[in-house]
Amino acid sequence: MEQQHLQSIIDLGCGSGYKTVHYLGQYQTTGVEVDPTYSWLTKTYPDKKWLLFDNLKPSELTCDLIVCSDVIEHIEHPDDLLDFVAEMNFKQVIFSTPDRDRLYGTKDFGPPENTCHYREWNHIEFKNYLRGWFEIIDTQLINDKSNTQLVICQKHKKTNT
Repeated sequence: MEQQHLQSIIDLGCGSGYKTVHYLGQYQTTGVEVDPTYSWLTKTYPDKKWLLFDNLKPSELTCDLIVCSDVIEHIEHPDDLLDFVAEMNFKQVIFSTPDRDRLYGTKDFGPPENTCHYREWNHIEFKNYLRGWFEIIDTQLINDKSNTQLVICQKHKKTNT
């Protein structure tokens, strides 16, 4: 955030709001969730900005950075989520999701052991998947027990043809 001079964040699928409140509190944050989590967030942190996903028009959402942390694997139709994000007005977006190869090995193709996940990707598959919507800026594999992959993206640059 500091290096890129970014000020505003939309945390899409913010869950408990922990990172929004405790790690990103110095920035202009907006957490987005579905009910009943949204209602819990508005009662628990009434001084923060929360939006109910069901009521949103993506083209009306503007921020410097979108964080979509460990959400996409929980979505039955992830193309819909990526279409939604692509319609938003932003400078960068960070997606994170578990790296299937690091969790289960390179010979495991699913279904996911976590029954709350519809699908899981290895880092090559995930990067290639996101390229259908975004330009990849950077990728990172987190070497801790989460085995998380991070992909930082921006909108595709428009070319004059």
